[in-house]
Amino acid sequence: TWDSCQFDQFTKVAGGDEFRGNQADRQRHRFFRKYKYLWDKYQRTACVGCGRCSRECLSRIDPVAVLNRLHQQQSLPAPKSSPAAEYRPELAEILYVESLTESEKLFRLRMPHPLEFEPGEFLEISVFGQGEAPFTIASAPERSDEIEVVVRAAGTLTQAMHRLRPGDTVGVRGPFGCGFPLERFNGRDLLVVAGGMGMITLRSLVLGLLARRDDYGRIMLLYGARTVDHYLFRDELLSWHREGNLDCRFAVTQGDNSWGVTRGDVTHLLKDLDLEPARVTALVSGPARMYRAVNPLLFRWGVGEDHLYLNLERHMKCGLGKCGKCRINDICVCESGPIFPYARVKHLKEAIER
Repeated sequence: TWDSCQFDQFTKVAGGDEFRGNQADRQRHRFFRKYKYLWDKYQRTACVGCGRCSRECLSRIDPVAVLNRLHQQQSLPAPKSSPAAEYRPELAEILYVESLTESEKLFRLRMPHPLEFEPGEFLEISVFGQGEAPFTIASAPERSDEIEVVVRAAGTLTQAMHRLRPGDTVGVRGPFGCGFPLERFNGRDLLVVAGGMGMITLRSLVLGLLARRDDYGRIMLLYGARTVDHYLFRDELLSWHREGNLDCRFAVTQGDNSWGVTRGDVTHLLKDLDLEPARVTALVSGPARMYRAVNPLLFRWGVGEDHLYLNLERHMKCGLGKCGKCRINDICVCESGPIFPYARVKHLKEAIER
């Protein structure tokens, strides 16, 4: 009788309960049980090196290759302070609160110590008695003890945050994740494509690019939203546009269009771009439906898979890859991302389509 942990119902037991029904969960448990849990407890693995698992696996999964890949990635750096510090929130004081739209507010926090991060990394912020959630850092990627985040009032936690005022405190863990690798963009033209709240992540990116403006070629920002009133950081957008350090182009799908911008979604801004595709790196952040429309247009235009970066923020929870809430097959977004080159995730259709 042949069986495999990759088969559906592999963990189904009497009574109909299936305690590990997700294929990714079964695969993860297989490697953790054999190579991590036993090592942590007894300093040995459940492997004698016979090679049978590689030869007989019906799904042709080579454990040696998987383990080597996991070792090479080293997604999370070692804790910089005491053990388990990444689990303990630190208190941060709210210095400033600004309403950006009817539902989004910007919060400036003073941390107990300066933070270093890449654009795209995030913090876990908690309101005591209400819970914890991840929020992308919206401020410039420079060493500072003042950090900015944007919060949309959507649930119990975020509504509680909207009621906070300067002088109040919140719990903060992080920063976590992997952001945009700015050093890889040196000398290239950059096409920054934002949709809706995707501008939160890209604001940090743009501020980082402008701080080292001479390192890059042309920078073009395409930003689409429902209405002009839904644009985030409106004063900064106008300032960037007027200063001329980057080419800003805007679109709206609804509303009175008081800015006189393109009518339609952000894909309308991809027409007649005066950039050379071979020199372009595209940096995209927005809802999944935007990716389904934008990515094919970029590829058709000539952007290479290695030069397209996507922001795959999910409904993350712990920020440490423990809860599995943001797992997409073999990728845990909060550990390996949320910023990915397209070539890294192109095999995960649900990463873009969901």
